[in-house]
Amino acid sequence: MKFGLKTLLVIISMILIGCENIFNNPQHFGDVSFHVEVAEPDLFTTDLSITNTDLFAIKIESVVDRSEVITFSHLQDIPSTLKLKQGQYDVYAYSSLSDESEELIFKGKKRLTVIEGNATLLNIQCIQDINQE
Repeated sequence: MKFGLKTLLVIISMILIGCENIFNNPQHFGDVSFHVEVAEPDLFTTDLSITNTDLFAIKIESVVDRSEVITFSHLQDIPSTLKLKQGQYDVYAYSSLSDESEELIFKGKKRLTVIEGNATLLNIQCIQDINQE
């Protein structure tokens, strides 16, 4: 009986250790913060809100399959730190036109590499989109 009980305790211990390893596996995430700026601050416009980067939209795409990971309609809606899975992303920042506005559109793009456990501050410079219609 003692041999059976010891064997059972060893088996239970091994199962518990195995389960602990499953729960302790890292999820391979990194933290990202964003800073967006307009590269041409000396604009002649009546609408100063177009340079308010808090109102710029942010779109994050996976480099591997070009799928959209997440989009925020305003930079101010993003948490101070965003968790992303380890990998490479293209991050797009852009101002958007309101229906009544004929103001300039600004766009910027930056490649981001997220490394597990690291914190990254991504600076994106936006310039005037000369191809707007």
